[in-house]
Amino acid sequence: MFSDTFGDADLRDLKIPVYITAIDLTTGSLTVFKKGPISKILTLAVSIPLVFPPYPFEDGIFVDGGFLVNIPVSFAYLLGADRTYVSDISSEYMGNEDKIKGISLLWNILSINQSYINRFEKHLGSFVKRFKTDGYYWYSFSQNGRIYESASMEMRERRFDFVNKDITRRKISFLRGFKWNIR
Repeated sequence: MFSDTFGDADLRDLKIPVYITAIDLTTGSLTVFKKGPISKILTLAVSIPLVFPPYPFEDGIFVDGGFLVNIPVSFAYLLGADRTYVSDISSEYMGNEDKIKGISLLWNILSINQSYINRFEKHLGSFVKRFKTDGYYWYSFSQNGRIYESASMEMRERRFDFVNKDITRRKISFLRGFKWNIR
């Protein structure tokens, strides 16, 4: 599908710079792609373990970067952003006794972890807008029209949930110890 849509286009061909994150399973690092074939980069960036297989690309094997950092605001500053606009569609952790058994336990732990990281990253954003996600899930592909219309309506209101106008390019020194690279 991505090949049909984007053909041989490269991320560098886009009018607005786009950065896509993925986790390299061979090195354990978060990789930020700023160049490369769009169709392949998108494929590796949506490789969700247990749903879509890890995607081999160049010298690595990749999965969705959202498993490590779902809202990569701190990386945006490291890449040179002056301010950030966060569109938050992340799910908040909701406790549930049924989710402490079997494979649900793993997803529950990942959900707790992601919830903490997302809260931290959102507070680094200059402008944060949380979108209503009730009834929508990461696999709600058939609902994309309704999701887009709902988000568009909320954006027309131009109200942000969190505004840090004073936050501009920050020195996020704690990231220096993490494994990550830019391609």
